[in-house]
Amino acid sequence: MKKLKILAAATALMCAALPSGAQVVNLYGQNIEDLQNLSQDPGDYWKWTLRGSWLSEREQNELSESAVKQFFRPWHSAGAPVPDLAGTENVLDGAPYTSSLTVRTEAQRRELVDAAQMNLYPTMDRRAVTVRFAACRVLPDMHPAFADPGTAGEGYPFDYLQNSGVHPGTPLRVLHADKSGGWYLCEYSSAAGWFRAEDIAFVSARFCRRYESGHYAAVVDDNTPLRSAAGRTLCTACIGAVFPTAGSGQDARLLIPLRASDGTAKIALIPVPEKSVRPYPVPFTAENMTAQARKFMGTLYGWGGLYGDRDCSMMVKDLTAPFGMMMPRNSRAQSFGSGPFIDLRKLSAAEKVRVIREKGLPFRSLIGFSGHIGLYLGLNAKGQPVMMHNLWGVALSRPENPGLSGRLVIGRTVITTLDPGAERTGLVVRGRLAERMTALTFLPGFGAEETVEKQR
Repeated sequence: MKKLKILAAATALMCAALPSGAQVVNLYGQNIEDLQNLSQDPGDYWKWTLRGSWLSEREQNELSESAVKQFFRPWHSAGAPVPDLAGTENVLDGAPYTSSLTVRTEAQRRELVDAAQMNLYPTMDRRAVTVRFAACRVLPDMHPAFADPGTAGEGYPFDYLQNSGVHPGTPLRVLHADKSGGWYLCEYSSAAGWFRAEDIAFVSARFCRRYESGHYAAVVDDNTPLRSAAGRTLCTACIGAVFPTAGSGQDARLLIPLRASDGTAKIALIPVPEKSVRPYPVPFTAENMTAQARKFMGTLYGWGGLYGDRDCSMMVKDLTAPFGMMMPRNSRAQSFGSGPFIDLRKLSAAEKVRVIREKGLPFRSLIGFSGHIGLYLGLNAKGQPVMMHNLWGVALSRPENPGLSGRLVIGRTVITTLDPGAERTGLVVRGRLAERMTALTFLPGFGAEETVEKQR
């Protein structure tokens, strides 16, 4: 603790020494009191004994059936729908910096936009599947597009060409190809964007019939190798991935899509990895939810699934996926489009906290913010709401120096109050995160009319 106080004092002195005017300060390798004073084990916040499931078998089956239908929707959509790609070319206007932190020239920008040849859209309409964890990009390029890295909250890791990360075995609708043929514009259940050709494989009607087996399994451990009977790793899957199964008991097999040399998909039947893969949906109990939440603690932050890591909304999406819940991809849609919610936007910060205390369902409700979201865990010993979230950082602000901005970088999944970093007086304005709260949202199957007592 003494060492932390010395670091805090040194940080304050450093900022005090900065000249007046606009200043952007990013603090790395430091800590906040919440991470020292609050248990970082989600299980420590579940205070009641609950026998049985939070959802009945019928309720959970209805949710999972709806999720499976949405999962396979791209294979059953008619024609070539127009995905929501409005303004994608304009991304480069607001995020002109590339990997070397130099600004793209107008010629480079034009070349990238022309490569997408959207004036010819759509050029195809085929079904496909991802064969590994894949990046879904806004334009057909793996190089990043950063906004001004000299601005608070910009630069790495906020690559504005990164739309999402997509698990292996995900159905796609291929609608368009870039000029090189190395990229395909695809729709999947949650979004649309560009995929590298080597990350996907085209599927036949016969493949689809076999792949939609009606029986499925969920990956419940990150970095799970999916191996053939001979021991060869075919791909690696993480929590959030779902695959069809065939057979039952000891004869059960996972159906894994592979890419043949001609770009088409074939199915490999592999043994189900013990413990790391469970029948879908996993029963939604306090024990199972707590066990899964623990696996996310400390996992690194990755904007839009960058490098296979997770941001706040991808954490929520992957955490709930094994239980048969198909959550939207971004934090705003999760807050206002995934289930019943209480709109907090017109309330004061104190009123918002009161609603969380009175209406929040631990482990079954989300706290949404402007541009952020996390799982509500309950109240700590001081009666403060506590949440689990994948957090890039705490915004820095100093009242006596309005030009100061930046982040106290956390960069991983943590458990905090709604006031992380408040002890950094002069650097972090108390209550800022609470002021940004927009919604208390209930996971599918739950609602605002329920009480904590009813669900213990």
